[in-house]
Amino acid sequence: MAHVVAGSWISAAGQMMGYFLQVRKQTAMDEHLPTTKLVENWKFLLVVTIGLILIAYTIPVSQMFIDPPSDAKGFGEGKI
Repeated sequence: MAHVVAGSWISAAGQMMGYFLQVRKQTAMDEHLPTTKLVENWKFLLVVTIGLILIAYTIPVSQMFIDPPSDAKGFGEGKI
């Protein structure tokens, strides 16, 4: 839907000085689609997010300690 606005400038003597025409187009929808209950359930989304972050970081970090590289030196080994 477009809105058309028209107007003019009139001087103090009553003479028309200018004219403008402006067309405004609607850029966003007035209506919104209803969201699902799953999207509105913030507690569930927060738990899933924290769970995915823990899985993403726990497994690689634990693997660094369980299977270190063969030439890795432990604490106290090596020269300072």
